[in-house]
Amino acid sequence: MDIASIHDFIFFVLRKEQNAIISHEQVDDALHAAQMSRFGELLPAKSEPGQQPAPLQQVEYGTTTNSMDYLFNFKKKFDFSQDETPLGMVSLPSDYAHLRAVYTLSYNNKYERTKYVGIPILSENQLAERLSSQIINPTCDRPVGIMVYEAGKKIQLYPQQPFFGRCYYFSIPVKPKYAYTTDGRTITQNIGDSVGLLWDDESTNLIMYKALQILGVNLQFPMVIQWSQYKEQKQG
Repeated sequence: MDIASIHDFIFFVLRKEQNAIISHEQVDDALHAAQMSRFGELLPAKSEPGQQPAPLQQVEYGTTTNSMDYLFNFKKKFDFSQDETPLGMVSLPSDYAHLRAVYTLSYNNKYERTKYVGIPILSENQLAERLSSQIINPTCDRPVGIMVYEAGKKIQLYPQQPFFGRCYYFSIPVKPKYAYTTDGRTITQNIGDSVGLLWDDESTNLIMYKALQILGVNLQFPMVIQWSQYKEQKQG
């Protein structure tokens, strides 16, 4: 559903349920707050401080098809090179929200193919144990990492040396924007500058419902009825 249709529906319900004057900017703010709530509900649960984090391949994300579908549009990846990772420090993108997986790449001359090594992300205590161990000490062939939140979100790889690699992550949802121009009381949408929601239909409906609640609407009967009435009005 495009951003114009979402705004039209929200204003339809607002006019029906209350005569408050709401701007398009306020609707965008409510939609963004609602989508961030939805986003937070769907992300894999983070480990509590001091607890062993779930291995990346076993987090809740991906255990059902629906989970994968809901967050599909927020899956991103980026490659990093040795030049970009001084002392093994990987800087995460500005839209980073949650780490999915990270691995290093190296070329195996013996087998003449690229070698991929998954990097476990450890807690501080786990890292200390690895660094002090003579058996499972981090090496180029089995590196480990730790999240660093000083001066931006980063991953510190061990051993502390440059690596080639790839990172998969979930990006922060972009704030929706209904861009428009005005001529007197006439509002005309600027489609080129507008920003829509990147969610599936089910999530979009939930986000609209939550946005209406944020805007102060007390929805006393199912949203599907509101939607049916809106469609009838548009077709009439």
